Amino acid sequence: GAAPCPPAAGHSWRLGVTPTFDVRPLQRPDGAKDADSSFFVLSMSVGPVSSGIPVYLKCVGSGRTIDIDGDVVRARGQEQGTHQRICIEKLPPESEIPAACPDTELSAQEKAWLFRRGVQLALVDKQQIAKLLSSHRPTCRDLLKIY
Repeated sequence: GAAPCPPAAGHSWRLGVTPTFDVRPLQRPDGAKDADSSFFVLSMSVGPVSSGIPVYLKCVGSGRTIDIDGDVVRARGQEQGTHQRICIEKLPPESEIPAACPDTELSAQEKAWLFRRGVQLALVDKQQIAKLLSSHRPTCRDLLKIY
């Protein structure tokens, strides 16, 4: 699970990679190398990184790229795939967030269209879609045919 946020006062905490490749806030021990808690920000786009642009975070010390699987954050390898792609987004103020839409049931065609558009725009993880569509749920077989 996720590590609790450390207290801010009186300690020097940095994002770091543990010997078991977990990524979490770590207290910087005396004599520790900065490379162990420094990351390159790699981006496929040219220019400044702005909200919503996908990036990869690569640990300077180990050369490993941060990967995320569910709520587990690690730095196990040097891949730059779906599990390593991170979108940094600026959250708007609460006052600018619209109220949630009421629940509505979508048809299988509407769901398939949303999945296709999500994949086309790289908003949906292709591996997760494949996992969902290949599951044994009764509606997934029909959805797979339409997709």
